[in-house]
This record gives sequence, structure tokens and C-alpha cells, in this order.
Amino acid sequence: MRPRIIASREQLLQVVRDRRDELDLSHETLDGITGLQGGYVSKLLADPPMRGFGEMSLQALLDALGMRIAFAVIVEDPERAERVRSRWRPRKRRPAKKASAANPPPENLWCVASNPQITMVSNTVHQRQVMANTKMIGARVKPDLEEQVKEIAARDRRTVSDWIRCRLEDAVAAARRQDQHQSEAA
Repeated sequence: MRPRIIASREQLLQVVRDRRDELDLSHETLDGITGLQGGYVSKLLADPPMRGFGEMSLQALLDALGMRIAFAVIVEDPERAERVRSRWRPRKRRPAKKASAANPPPENLWCVASNPQITMVSNTVHQRQVMANTKMIGARVKPDLEEQVKEIAARDRRTVSDWIRCRLEDAVAAARRQDQHQSEAA
């Protein structure tokens, strides 16, 4: 298959249909490979389509056909912009300015997960108070570990933050079980 430039939803659908035909695959086979519910590929590829691609369905179908999106270029369409320009309203609040050397960002809080406990680490009393009153914690990881976590989270079809939350819950449960066993043994 040669690379194709796509400028519309209809062109995307045609590329996917052409690849399906090139491989001579049935919609039922593609339903099975993608893991989508039975008949869903038929709804996506119907002419006209009965369902539109979502992030998961598009990715699953491209994977099943051995395809991927190589790159995307987003450009302003002057004609479309002119049609909606009269409806554009400025924000009531401006976005915060990016940090400069004169105004550094606040230091991130971070946590270290280790066996058998999770230790919160913070440099100031104020940061510790903020940490005590919030449910969110940040995590700093090395770049190579970050890539591994992203890969594993994607494989589990989870967001990175959700995957990390699940692993922290597992670590806390394991620490509690270990504490119980130690107290029972004593």
C-alpha cells in the first residue's frame, strides 16, 4: 500500500475501505480482530456511514488493517474561519502566563512508591499542608521509565494516570496485607 494524503472524512473512509478490499477481509473478521461489537465495522464503513469513528474505533480498525496515521497537519481554513469569525468571543479570563526566570513555577510535589509504604516527599511546610488537603499527587519518573509506563498503559487500554493510580492502589493493598501478616505473626 502506498501512502495517501487525506483531507476529509470521506477520503479517510475510502482509504480504509480500499485497504479492506485489498486484503479481502469481511466486516465480521474485522469485528473479531478489532474487538469491536459485532456489526460495528459495517456501521463504520457503510456508505453513508451509520456511525462515525471515535479515537478507539479508528485506532482499532487501523491496527487490524496493519495501518497507522504517519502524521497530521492542521491548518486554518480561511473560508471556514470567515464563516464563524462573527461568533468568536474572547475568553473572560486570560490563560496564565508561562513561567519566566523572574517568576519560577511552584515546585512540584512528588511521591515515591516503595515496598512496603508510600512516602510523600515535600520541601516546605506549606506544600505538606497542600498535600494533606488534596487527593492528587504528582510523580516524577525517569524518561525511560515514562516510556515503559506509557507503553504498558496503552496495552492495558488505560490512561497513564489511571494505570498509575491502579498500581498505587495495588501497592497500598499489598502493604496492608504485609502489615496484617506481620501483626498476626507477632
